[in-house]
Amino acid sequence: MNLDAKALRKEAFADARALLEPKAKELGERGRLIAIRFVRLEGDVEATLEQIGKTSDTEAAKALHADLELALPARKAFLLAAVEAELGSATKAVLDAALEIGIKIVLAVARSFVPVL
Repeated sequence: MNLDAKALRKEAFADARALLEPKAKELGERGRLIAIRFVRLEGDVEATLEQIGKTSDTEAAKALHADLELALPARKAFLLAAVEAELGSATKAVLDAALEIGIKIVLAVARSFVPVL
């Protein structure tokens, strides 16, 4: 079974991206900083998923999965703080829900690639 990290990342965060990109563009430079935080979250997810998909070392796969479990909530909180400051609490709440779904998808798929987790 192969893991297409790019496709998974893209689909898992599609709703969040659809919400965030137009709003970030409206804000100009301030929105660009929010977009950068989102791109970094996606990039971290994709890179970690690629490593999980490639490794045959069970302990390394477990460590990578644990990294996702710890890093994603922190990245999400960092992004949501900026969104709330620039776009308000209503946008933050909707984005939070979309990100939570994406994170759950990513963690579930990553878990399926980690033996005995």
